[in-house]
Amino acid sequence: MKYAAELDRALAVHRQGKLREAFLRYDAILKAAPRHALALHYSGVVLHQAGQHAAAAERIRAALDVDSSDPEAWISLGRVLDALGRTEPAVTAWKEALRRAPDSADAAAGLSAALLARGQAVEAEALARRALASDAQRPRVWHILALALERQDRPREALDAAQRAAQLSPAETAYSAQVARLAAATV
Repeated sequence: MKYAAELDRALAVHRQGKLREAFLRYDAILKAAPRHALALHYSGVVLHQAGQHAAAAERIRAALDVDSSDPEAWISLGRVLDALGRTEPAVTAWKEALRRAPDSADAAAGLSAALLARGQAVEAEALARRALASDAQRPRVWHILALALERQDRPREALDAAQRAAQLSPAETAYSAQVARLAAATV
């Protein structure tokens, strides 16, 4: 793949949290190859991480215009659209990611949260369980599952899921608060 070494260097600094340097490296690739799908995608991720969600959405959509088969780009688009408060397009992006990568815990988790926000607790539960079947070490997904179960008036199951979230991420106060609230409700 053309520009593979440059992309590897950009990804390495991106993983180190050096967003400005990563963006500049992705941008250098794009100057030479404006339709480089991965450089477009990951530069969009950097923009999202920097809080520039609208610009991020443009880059990631451009990446998908070049290569719509990349489930990771669809997941990134879902996250960006969610950050923009655009739930319906985010749902569409996560559904596309799941279509392309049915075992993706990230896509299932994102779609689960969006469906829960739309009030679809039963569907959110099913997707949270699907995500946890792929990776049970995701406290946020346990939290989403707890919320979905609570909204279905299943407090004991919700408490079990909330406790898992709190065990996996004890520093997250939202999870411990959820456990306390559910424990009080199940007494």
